[in-house]
Amino acid sequence: MAITLDAAITSIPSSLVIEKRFSFVNDKILRENIVITMRHIMLLNTIAENVALTGTFVYTVWKDMMLHTSMIVEGCIHYFLLELISRGTINADDVMPKDWQDVNSIDLYNISPDEKVCGVIKRQKTEKLSRNTQFIILNRACLKGKAFDRKIFEIAERIRTKRNHIHLEGLSFVDTLYEKKDVDEIFKDTKTILTHIAKTLK
Repeated sequence: MAITLDAAITSIPSSLVIEKRFSFVNDKILRENIVITMRHIMLLNTIAENVALTGTFVYTVWKDMMLHTSMIVEGCIHYFLLELISRGTINADDVMPKDWQDVNSIDLYNISPDEKVCGVIKRQKTEKLSRNTQFIILNRACLKGKAFDRKIFEIAERIRTKRNHIHLEGLSFVDTLYEKKDVDEIFKDTKTILTHIAKTLK
């Protein structure tokens, strides 16, 4: 049955109700941003279920819901890892990627006018966990630090992969493949991830 936009908005739970679901997030700004995104997803879901959308509008709603849901998961995993590192449960040096960086270079001898042999001093540095840390790095760090078991890791990776498939520049086809079942699947996976995070941080 079709409903008005006002009715759709009214049907969405209040911010306080949604905030309780994310009580494990002590970062107030992150929690408020999650709540805003959750209410947006709920509005889209209400529209999808009660408004007779046609054509690409249907796919766009499902896709938008999946994209925003994956953003919440990524944000919560980032918070989860940061919190475990802060508590000392995980050592960042043990789980974050390492890379060799050039510190100094010394010319040894010339091979030709265009070539020379150099000696290079390299130092191994650990990548810092930051706002720009990629989703895949977060998942791998949680697995390496035993914050995720293999099953939870694979679920988180499934969400990340679905999110990546939504990127327009990576598509070689017209992006009209999303259905309600795709949203239901990512909702189910998200519930599993959030339940695991909340239980671990308790």
